[in-house]
Amino acid sequence: MKKKFKGDNDPKGNLRERFLNYLPAGERVLEIGPFTNPTFREYGVFFDLFDKDGLSTRAISEGLDPAAIPEIDYVDPTGNLNCIQEKFTYIYSAHVIEHQPDLIYHLKSVSRLLKPGGKYLVIAPDKRYCFDHFIPESSVKEILRAHQENRKKPGILEIFEHRGLTCHNDAAQHWNGNHGLPFDDLKTKYENAVNEFNSSDYVDVHCWQFTPESFKYVIEALHSLDECDFEVSEIYETATGDIEFGCVLKKL
Repeated sequence: MKKKFKGDNDPKGNLRERFLNYLPAGERVLEIGPFTNPTFREYGVFFDLFDKDGLSTRAISEGLDPAAIPEIDYVDPTGNLNCIQEKFTYIYSAHVIEHQPDLIYHLKSVSRLLKPGGKYLVIAPDKRYCFDHFIPESSVKEILRAHQENRKKPGILEIFEHRGLTCHNDAAQHWNGNHGLPFDDLKTKYENAVNEFNSSDYVDVHCWQFTPESFKYVIEALHSLDECDFEVSEIYETATGDIEFGCVLKKL
């Protein structure tokens, strides 16, 4: 089922507000990767790569407010959700899925933590309106290959794309058709990507690029292949001038 929010041209931040209103009052929700901007601050159970002290150090280095970081209930430096043993009716993430080296494994891990009929609430960047503009939409083939390879970190090509093929991240400019020109000194950037891959256990880049329609297609295809047990319950288009779309995945 495809559904838009009422008033797609509402101001930015609308997705988070509407997901807050989506849940019954007082419903506990697992929020993956809140960092300094948790959505479900009041009822959230939080998972991140670092504990609060580690996130505070990162926030200060990036010029962000560490006081906004919630208490982190579950921590795993590799992003593995298997440290969580309780079950939830709702799980939520914002700008998390595109970073997953093995998207299928991530979806299976989320499903394991959901009760029957539970829902995964997702916010993701629309590649048309962010720095991924010039990178093609991710294919089912690429996602399957990453899973077959049991990929634990982004590959050399994903790092190269992020370092060499991205552009500016101004959504308003993208909506106006001004995308910039990212293609300069690609040989050096590719060599740097190889070195970065070989010298790092993990590199934090976008592994996947989606639009609302392509994400819906990927989930439907993976379900048909028995690689995930989610269906797309609702898809929320990117609001004019904004950078992100929303999706509700229902566990079958």
